[in-house]
Amino acid sequence: MSSRLRMEVPAAPAAVPSARGAVTRLCEHLGIGGELTERIRLATTEACSNCVRHAYRDEDASSTFALEARVEDDTFVLVVRDYGRGIAAGGASRPDSLRLGLRLIDELADSSSISSRPGRGTRVAMRFAMASAE
Repeated sequence: MSSRLRMEVPAAPAAVPSARGAVTRLCEHLGIGGELTERIRLATTEACSNCVRHAYRDEDASSTFALEARVEDDTFVLVVRDYGRGIAAGGASRPDSLRLGLRLIDELADSSSISSRPGRGTRVAMRFAMASAE
């Protein structure tokens, strides 16, 4: 198994557990365990769920989201992006629901950043320090 993960999947609810499972396997391969893996798994679930729930107006087989995970300098980097409406274009079906998820991601990751362009999608990048993990 590679120490890097890249996948693009349909923006459908069934893709969220698949993405979480792929990240879990990568963590296992890299020897990451315990609380750090659980934080990474939960952040993965939240970011992918946001893509499924908020990025696209209608169910469309061509709607996708991408996930990338890798290690950089003792940091596990996780990036989830969609190609949908973007946050500024009304990316949340309920105004507070997306912001709640992004706050959770911010709490789980050691650092996170969000970029969004109306009609061009949203990118959430999360960094998890591995040096502090046991």
